[in-house]
Amino acid sequence: MKKIRLIFLNLLALFIVSACTIKQTINFNEDMSGNNEVLIDYIGFMEEMEEMESLMGGSSSMDKDMGLEDLTVVFKDVEGITNLKNIQNTKEGLFGFSFDFKDTKILDEAMTSFLGEEGSSKEKAAKSYVQKKKKLILNFDNQDLGHMKESLVAQSMMIASMDYSLTVNFPFKVTSVDNKNYSLSADRKSMTATISLEDYLNGNKSLSTKVKW
Repeated sequence: MKKIRLIFLNLLALFIVSACTIKQTINFNEDMSGNNEVLIDYIGFMEEMEEMESLMGGSSSMDKDMGLEDLTVVFKDVEGITNLKNIQNTKEGLFGFSFDFKDTKILDEAMTSFLGEEGSSKEKAAKSYVQKKKKLILNFDNQDLGHMKESLVAQSMMIASMDYSLTVNFPFKVTSVDNKNYSLSADRKSMTATISLEDYLNGNKSLSTKVKW
């Protein structure tokens, strides 16, 4: 599985020299099951490549397979997730994955499996998604990136133009969010925060928060 994760990281490293965004969207149902989608939006990189190839008299080659066929093998041992998909849309400049989850515990287990070190203990792993009655705790500081933090920090000279965006959609109205990086929609059922990956990795900004409804 570590090799498969590196495919994702190597592709990410290819795009971070341009303006790109990691987008995570979580859609919750009333029973706190839902869907989790993680995408890298590399449309800026694609446009730059097409312009460069045009100037050089070549043709665009961005419709090639990005090599993500086996990424979902990372989640094969996680019970409680369904509808697992690799996402690859070169026309819109997107690649990543999505899955449906049974509850926040399963969501946490799946993302720990993706971000965690090979053979790491699930019991000792940090809990990034914790639900307690009408409260959701998101632990999203730079220590919660698992093995990805080291790989991204190695590219620290090139991450200034990259953002991390997290959107969480609820079926009910949110009464409070204790992180000012988040903004609420007019109906208070959706919250979004976008911060630079550089600030995130340096610990200058965090996506951690407590949400109440």
